[in-house]
Amino acid sequence: MPDAKKAKAEKDAAKKANALAYPEYHLPFTNNHIEIEKTESQTLNAFTSAEEVKIVSQETFVYDNTIKVGRSAKLDAMSTAGVVGYVGTVVTIPVSAVTWVGGVAAGIYVTAAGSR
Repeated sequence: MPDAKKAKAEKDAAKKANALAYPEYHLPFTNNHIEIEKTESQTLNAFTSAEEVKIVSQETFVYDNTIKVGRSAKLDAMSTAGVVGYVGTVVTIPVSAVTWVGGVAAGIYVTAAGSR
């Protein structure tokens, strides 16, 4: 028999994985590059009038939205497959139960008719 709980768990896992977090200022359907600068600074002489700020590290990250679109397409496909698998399992269980009961009834009828 198909396992509806397992199919539902797979569907939920695919749906959770499909939640994308886009960087700030993402413009959908554009070929833009997003640049994020991360600066770590240190304040020297904070309690005097000669306060200085020293930059300890500075990093620049560049994101290209084509990476996100590719990931989105893959995860959308996985999510869709999870939903279709779950719906197919839910539909298959009653159909298989009816055919099983029908097969048993037909077998009993054929056996009873053959023994007369």
